[in-house]
Amino acid sequence: MTRKAKSCLGTAVLVLLVVLGATAFTGYREWRSRQPFVLEDEDSTFMPGTLRVGGGGMLAALERDASSETGGPPSSKSTLVRLYSIDAGRAQRTLRDPEELPIVALAISPSGEFVGTVVGNDVTQRTTLRFWRVATGDLIWSLELGSLNSDWPWDGGGLLDFAPEGDRLAARNGREVQILDVPTGRVLRKVRFFGDTPSRGLVTFLRRGLLAYRDRKRRGDPEHETLEIYSEEGMKRVLALPIAVNGWGHFSGRRSHFAQLDRGFHVWTLPAGSETAVLKLGDGRIRDFDFSRDDGLFAAAIEDGDAEPGSVTTIRCWSVPDGLEVPVVPRAPRGVCTGLAFAPDRDLLVAAYDGKIHVYPFRR
Repeated sequence: MTRKAKSCLGTAVLVLLVVLGATAFTGYREWRSRQPFVLEDEDSTFMPGTLRVGGGGMLAALERDASSETGGPPSSKSTLVRLYSIDAGRAQRTLRDPEELPIVALAISPSGEFVGTVVGNDVTQRTTLRFWRVATGDLIWSLELGSLNSDWPWDGGGLLDFAPEGDRLAARNGREVQILDVPTGRVLRKVRFFGDTPSRGLVTFLRRGLLAYRDRKRRGDPEHETLEIYSEEGMKRVLALPIAVNGWGHFSGRRSHFAQLDRGFHVWTLPAGSETAVLKLGDGRIRDFDFSRDDGLFAAAIEDGDAEPGSVTTIRCWSVPDGLEVPVVPRAPRGVCTGLAFAPDRDLLVAAYDGKIHVYPFRR
């Protein structure tokens, strides 16, 4: 073999080794990106409960209290929220209420830039909305709301909600709902759904131009609430859907589905109001549940029916609308799951287990 041929062969082998090495590294990096991991937190005393995930990999966790051990939706009487960066893999800072009032509702903006909290004062029986900047932890403004209501949902859902576009925030204020500008807090409009009729109305933004409102006072049918959808301009009702009273409900990330726990999960497509799936769950208590960002997956944290309450929780996932179970979390840790949420901008599921936040990347 000539010197020139040997040189060409050596170059070809070197190129092949580089290509194989780059392919192996890319494959390893892709494999590594799909492995579960735990977010680091130097504060070992913080016990995360309710989780809210925003854009940019930002996560807000409300500290849990002892009542979250009894099954059902996570609840809290905490005065602080812990912020995490999923990209950095660790806790960033803590939001502590300046008056040390218990937090009854938590929401994070779709961009991950802002957090809203509603706090309740047991002495004055009033509530206040706080608006925070995630990057700095600064409290930007506060707004006094209505009376503290013992009949609110366990997890505060529907009391506070960012619009999917991120430019508006809805907050329950007594018998009315205030639509606020983000980030200024300027009141854009006030909506009163039922005049002077007391109600447990819970408001949620759907896609642009639609509001969903749940009310417990459905006349003539004590077994049902009403899920009503209104056009935001003109407040014209476009749908009235009877749903179970006291059934724990949740809207999907794209707001195109609504799921309610009532002897299994019932899933409706919105705004049509057609029931698309019924998911059977068995006898275990439900700790939390959520939809994936494309509304194609539904996950629930379920206590094992044969275990002691508050001892073992399994995360199960189903595809929507066919209701087939899919293995998204193959090896969940043994223990109590106190919070569960999908990321709104990537294929990630996060779960709080016994004081640690676990992150589960997945591929569809």
